Amino acid sequence: MLTNSGWTAKAGMPYNVTYSLDGVSFSGGSVGATVSYKSGFFAKFNDEFETHFARGATLWVYLDEELIDQLSLNGSAIALKSVNRCLASVREKIIAAQREKERWSHIPKDPFSKDTGVLRDQARKNALLLPLSNPDSWTALSDYPSRALRERREGKTSVTLTVGVAGNVTSCRVIKSSGHADLDHLTCDLLSRRAKFSPATDEEGRPIVASYPTMVNWSLP
Repeated sequence: MLTNSGWTAKAGMPYNVTYSLDGVSFSGGSVGATVSYKSGFFAKFNDEFETHFARGATLWVYLDEELIDQLSLNGSAIALKSVNRCLASVREKIIAAQREKERWSHIPKDPFSKDTGVLRDQARKNALLLPLSNPDSWTALSDYPSRALRERREGKTSVTLTVGVAGNVTSCRVIKSSGHADLDHLTCDLLSRRAKFSPATDEEGRPIVASYPTMVNWSLP
C-alpha cells in the first residue's frame, strides 16, 4: 500500500499503477484506499515481487505513464527477513493449535447447549462475508464532525452491520458506544453507505443475510 496526504485517490476505484524494481515491472490490481487522512492505493503481487523488493535499491511507481513516486528500499531485505520469521512463527503456532483442536474434536465443547449447531452455523456464515474494499477506507479524518474536532472528543464505536443478499448494509446497531452520540450516529451512517460486501452464502451457494462486527476508532491527529 502507498498513501500520500496530498493525493486524492478514491477508495475502491481501480487504477493503472505500475511498479518498477530492478528493471522489472509489476502492474495490475491496484485499488484506491484511504487510511486516516491519507489517500492512495494497494495491490497484491506474487513471490517474485518480494524477491525484487528485497534486493532492489529503488522502487519507481507510475500512474499510467507518469512517475508519481520514487522510494528508497534501503533496509528492505532486513525488514522482510524479520517479517517472514514472524509469519513463520505465527503459522507454526496456528498449525499446532489446529492439530490440538482436531485431537479433541470428537468431544463436544458444551454438550448442554442446544444451540451449539446454530452458533457454529452462524460462525460459518460470518466467515463467508467478505468486504469488497478495505474497511479502513470506510471512514476518513475528513469525516470527523467539526464540533467534535473543536471539542477534542475521541472514542471507539463498535457496531454490528446486517448485510443483505445483495451485499449492501441493511442495518447498523451500536454494540459499544464511543461515549459520544454524534460519533456513534456518524459511524452507522458512513458504514451503511460505504461498506459493500460479497454476500454470505448457504451450503448450496445461495446468498443469505449475515452480520459483520466492526469498530471505528475516532482518533484526533
